[in-house]
Amino acid sequence: MLDPHYEVAIVGGGIIGCAIASALCNDGMRVALVTSGLVGDGATAAGMGHLVVLDDNPAEAALCSLSVKLWEKWRDTSDAEFSRCGTLWLATNDEEVAALELKRQRLSMLGIASEALDRAETVALEPLLGDSLVPLQRSLRVKNDGVVYAPRVCATMSSFARAHGLTVIEETGVNSIGLQQLQLSDGRIVRADHIVVAAGVATSILLPELRFVARKGHLVITDRAPRTLHHQVVEMGYGKSAHDGGDSIAFNIQPRPTGQLLIGSSRQTCIDSNKIDDTIVTAMLRRALDFMPGLCAVRAIRTWTGVRPGTPDNQPYIGRMPARQNTWVAAGHEGIGITQALGTAQLITEMILGKDPTIDCAPYDPARVFTVSGAFS
Repeated sequence: MLDPHYEVAIVGGGIIGCAIASALCNDGMRVALVTSGLVGDGATAAGMGHLVVLDDNPAEAALCSLSVKLWEKWRDTSDAEFSRCGTLWLATNDEEVAALELKRQRLSMLGIASEALDRAETVALEPLLGDSLVPLQRSLRVKNDGVVYAPRVCATMSSFARAHGLTVIEETGVNSIGLQQLQLSDGRIVRADHIVVAAGVATSILLPELRFVARKGHLVITDRAPRTLHHQVVEMGYGKSAHDGGDSIAFNIQPRPTGQLLIGSSRQTCIDSNKIDDTIVTAMLRRALDFMPGLCAVRAIRTWTGVRPGTPDNQPYIGRMPARQNTWVAAGHEGIGITQALGTAQLITEMILGKDPTIDCAPYDPARVFTVSGAFS
């Protein structure tokens, strides 16, 4: 049964929405969370779950860094799956070697330890790279990076929040957002002082004044592997691939606690269908075999896709919506939403409570997509 009024109503039950609900309930607020599916499904369930600081620009690095620090605190109080496997970033040419050194320097400035390794040291850590068909030159090891199983995290967060008064409304869509109220698909009304939209790609339907870019990705998981992988291993071309337009492929492989291997990654821009593209999967697996030919002995058992909400400038929208009283947005994190979830939740909570945000929120302000006149820039 719905309460007559909430302090905050959240639209979206993925990792961002659950993190915000947990943070707000921890501050004693009366919160409702509405999701069209089940808590923890959608793009959250389709992701790799890595916790990694990406540093393509200062705003991205600041939000990732804040979030990773919060994940460290959170993992000590949670029974959700957490694996500190670390990341190996691979460089295959002189340009990538130079980029690797810049990454090391930027991470150092953020207080994140990493170490540069030559080819022999890299292969010693990950013998599956020993037969690489690409000219592996160097790597950067970020040993404290981690992996979580995001659906389990959402369940843990929502359980904590329910114990602190959260109302969860699952399998119910939101037809529209009004002045301090939500019109649900079943006809009910949820009234709240503040509304936070964290609905992934569906945010563009509820807040059509914002620009989003749908980015579809494929993942493949294997049977239990006969040879062990210790780190998440990513090619340096991953960052460039992530921000290029059109279809792109990059090598990204992750060990799972089950002994399975999770293989990525791909990006298709402006595609919101969940249909598996065999051409993309084939190219992705061929790229993986270029780096680790021994993977041919491992059986792939499942392939799936996810559609992630990106933005034109590759920064998420976090903040108050212009011209909408007490309506907030937290969406557009694309492939780094799991890493950035806790930082996003802290910023939204601080802004709703009228506190000074922990980091500069200007790069994420949704108002940046408007001109002074109110039209799209």
